[in-house]
This record gives sequence, C-alpha cells and structure tokens, in this order.
Amino acid sequence: MKRIATILLMTTLACLGAVAASRSPWSLLDTATIVKAGLRGAPYVVQMTSQVDPTQYYGVTGGEVLYTPDSLYFQDIYRLSTDWQAVTPWGGGSPRFALAIDMNGDDAFTPGVNGDGWAFVYVLVQFPYFYGGSTGWLHTGNLIGSTAGIFDTTQFGGPSGYTNYAGALSLLSGKRVMSIMLVTDGGWFTSSYYGVKQQVVWANNITVNRAVYTATAPKQPRR
Repeated sequence: MKRIATILLMTTLACLGAVAASRSPWSLLDTATIVKAGLRGAPYVVQMTSQVDPTQYYGVTGGEVLYTPDSLYFQDIYRLSTDWQAVTPWGGGSPRFALAIDMNGDDAFTPGVNGDGWAFVYVLVQFPYFYGGSTGWLHTGNLIGSTAGIFDTTQFGGPSGYTNYAGALSLLSGKRVMSIMLVTDGGWFTSSYYGVKQQVVWANNITVNRAVYTATAPKQPRR
C-alpha cells in the first residue's frame, strides 16, 4: 500500500512548480474536482476519485487537494483538519494528509533523495484497520497535537506502528514542509476488498493553520 501511495504522490510533483507560481496556495490535482452536492450550508464539495486503471503506468488514479505554503516548518503547523465523507467504501490508507518534507534543508523536495520524503497523517484513529463503508459527513477535528497513532513517519525511521504528534515532532521539528495534500488514492483497495471499482471521497473546509479551502461554484467559461 505504501509503495503504491508513494508512487502516486510522486507523479504529482510535476505539477508543483506551476502551482507554486499561481496566486492561490490551493490547487485541485488529478481527479479532484468541484461538484454540486446539494448539502445545506455547503452546496459544493471537492470530489476525489481513485480507481484501478490499467492504462495508467502505475495502475491506479487518484485525486488531491494541494496546499503550497510560502514558508512553513513542521513545528509551525498548529491546525490541520478537514470535513470529509466517504461516498464509497474507503481504505488502503486513503483519505489522508501527505506532507512533503525537505529533510536536507536545500529548499527543494525530491522524495527518496538526501532524506526527503512524505509524512502521512490519517483522518481517523483506526490503525491498523483503516477502512470501512460509506459514511456521513465527518470532521477530523484538529489532528495537530493528537495523542493517537495517526502519524506515519516510517520514511524517516519512525515506528512501523505509526506514532502520535509528539513522536512526529521529535523527528521533523526544524524541517521545512514544502506542500501538504489531502489525498484519495485507495481505488486499488476498494476494488480488491469490496469489489467496488471506484473510491470516491468528498471533502470541504480543508484547513492548514489559518488557510482554509472551501469549495465554491466552478467559474463558468466566458462566451
């Protein structure tokens, strides 16, 4: 699972340069799109879809909401949260937050080179049984400061059973976070274990510190 997830996230890196140059720190990548959900108080949401696709080089598609900060270090993240709903069965480590960590201090991110890698933060406290059927709307609460083992720091030598915020902080304090993504890429899991071809997740009010992404109606093309 981690190998597939890491490979999928690596394919997103080609987009980061263009995103960093845009005015907004937020971008929707790959299959992520805004849809009208008809919910009271939140008519639009971000929909992320992942499915097995033999035409793709790595055999799976995914969707991400990307936040690219000007300058952010791990210890300076004081809020990380989202509202989310699993439209289909979910699992395979998805959905989750993915933090691109610059470990060698060169202000660049090259996963697997000079220590750079991904730290993952899971949206529910169910390790190692991180899966389930469709859900109603859920709120993660603030994941920063959590005493639960929802932080995956295994790419930096962290424990295989994952760790809590204090454990992640001990490894990553002083390290720059180049980007943060909310990721859905577990279509391979729902296909294998549930017989469902797609994994679909809705999200809204994605929050990193004071930056909040709230889905709004897509802009209509000019005629």
